[in-house]
Amino acid sequence: MKLALGLMLAAGAALAAPGPIAFSQSVSALPNGGTVAMKLEPGRYRAEWFSALTGEVVPIGVIDGPAWTSPSAPDANDWALLLQR
Repeated sequence: MKLALGLMLAAGAALAAPGPIAFSQSVSALPNGGTVAMKLEPGRYRAEWFSALTGEVVPIGVIDGPAWTSPSAPDANDWALLLQR
């Protein structure tokens, strides 16, 4: 599995590299909720929130690169933002 992430511009943790990168899946961790702004390779991605606390998955839908800011996490708990191409 190829795992990488474009430049992350918000607080939190992520697998990251300078500038946009092509990837098939990425994960951004937001330990206190919030949003993530990132640069992506142009294209369409499926986005969803994953609760580290409960295992709940909350679909966001299909998003388009090259620049995108996530909606706010469902609450202020520990969430991961999952993107899949």
